[in-house]
Amino acid sequence: WWAIFSQTMIDRKITSLSERTEFDDAAGLPSVSMDDLTLSELADMYSEWARDYHQDAAIPGYAQNWLTSLVIEIIGDVHWTEFTAELFKLIPTELIKRGKNRRVINQIMTDTCTWMQWCYDENKISRRVDLNLRAVRRLRKNKRGVLEKVPKVAVLWQEAEKLFPFLAPSLRTMVTAQFWAGMRPGEVCIMRPRDLLLVPSDTAKKNGADDLMYYFPCHHKNLHRDDNAKLIKLLTWRVRESLQQFIDRSEHEDEYLFKPVDAHCWAIDYNVKEKADRRNEPAYEPPSATKRRERLAATRRQRLEAEQHERFDSQSYARRISLAFDRAARSGVELERWSPNQLRHGAMTMMGDFGYASAGSLLLGHKHLQTSLTHYDHATLRRLARVADKLAEIDPPTSA
Repeated sequence: WWAIFSQTMIDRKITSLSERTEFDDAAGLPSVSMDDLTLSELADMYSEWARDYHQDAAIPGYAQNWLTSLVIEIIGDVHWTEFTAELFKLIPTELIKRGKNRRVINQIMTDTCTWMQWCYDENKISRRVDLNLRAVRRLRKNKRGVLEKVPKVAVLWQEAEKLFPFLAPSLRTMVTAQFWAGMRPGEVCIMRPRDLLLVPSDTAKKNGADDLMYYFPCHHKNLHRDDNAKLIKLLTWRVRESLQQFIDRSEHEDEYLFKPVDAHCWAIDYNVKEKADRRNEPAYEPPSATKRRERLAATRRQRLEAEQHERFDSQSYARRISLAFDRAARSGVELERWSPNQLRHGAMTMMGDFGYASAGSLLLGHKHLQTSLTHYDHATLRRLARVADKLAEIDPPTSA
């Protein structure tokens, strides 16, 4: 009787699922899973897979987790058969109301289709859902009510150095390496001793520098397009001097150089010193208060060391930079805020100012020079002003 009952329930479930998904075995469509899954259950599977697959990436599994949470927040935790094109169109409508620009909205729509394609490849949903979502058009340029992407502003080295007194030593080294090597934030977060190569160079010694050091990121932006694509970053003497202390303290080659716990502990000590230096504190502090403050700081350091992460990711790195600007503001130093990705733009702008645009494109790792000049070079007007001065010397204006 149990076998008969089980077979009857399975037949009912298959019949109900076939009616909802329009699944036809005679049409030659691949079989699908008969699991009764909602979007939240599919999101957990997708995020777990992403954490394993992208464990060396800048943000392992974070982007997938954020994407699925956003989609469920907008359309609700519906059954996968109810995820229609009409519901999918609600996502760009809601994101427009939230002030997202067109490029971000289109990327979220594309990533959602990638999520559904993964579910179909894993036999969790039918092909109909995947095809319906792909048929929805993306937002086009100059659409009324949709913001366009705001161009980024380049951050030069002189501006980046002003933040150093409010950054932990590890973050100072990350900013230095990112600017002078033209790296993306995710590439500097995953630096390991095994990815560094020291090469003797007579040319470098003639210029007063040590041997050249190269960095081969284990994961980069274009790796998914070509498994054999290699990215090489040149680390100058300035970067090497900053990196040396982190290389020396590494216990093995697979250990990440920059750990969040170091920045946490430095921030705790900085806050303790900052509170002690405030003018509104009394000149005399009882020994008991001093011991209590030091004990609380030690407790926080132990707690953070117990919960430390293996390395920074792009989000936590950017958050630490933002906190440094808050420290500067509390100290009375007003600085214009910037994000880590703007350092890469500043590196290309600096190289262009000295007339080395081709070298700057190679430093950034671009395949085409036009990409660097179009998206990363932000000093065209300043250079044209210098050209105007040269033209005035060649062809001086007539005196009135």
